[in-house]
This record gives sequence, structure tokens and C-alpha cells, in this order.
Amino acid sequence: MSIIVGRNDYVHSAEDVVSLESLLRAEEVASILHFSGRNKPWQKTCPQSRTRDMYRRTMRRVERDRLAAEGASGVDSVLLGG
Repeated sequence: MSIIVGRNDYVHSAEDVVSLESLLRAEEVASILHFSGRNKPWQKTCPQSRTRDMYRRTMRRVERDRLAAEGASGVDSVLLGG
């Protein structure tokens, strides 16, 4: 949600159903985030947001750990689907 809100053309038209504030608070404690809409955190054009930054930090850690595991085990990345 925070990615969409960061766009200049975003208008929250469902305030009477659920407040924007409550949606943004829920995003902070969510275990799983689904990135809907046209802006995805893996795209260079994605607007800055807390969730975009969290996604990118997590992916850097995952990639670092994957590379370390491959190096430690001697397993080629092709075998791991990399």
C-alpha cells in the first residue's frame, strides 16, 4: 500500500470502508506482503517506500546467503536452480 500511496496520482477513495492510516499500520506488522498494482519493488522505477526498501534489503540478504551456501558446499548454482 505504501508504494501505491507514494505515487502522485493515487487517491484513496475507500476511506469510508477502511482508513488509509489503518492500511498503512497493518502493512507494518504483516507477515506476508502482496505487491499489487503496476509498481513492483524489484523494478528500478518503483517509488521509494518502506516496503520497497524492506523487500530490497531482504533480497540482498537472500542472495548473499545463497551465494555463501553455494560456495561452502561447492554446489553449482545450476543445480540449485540459480
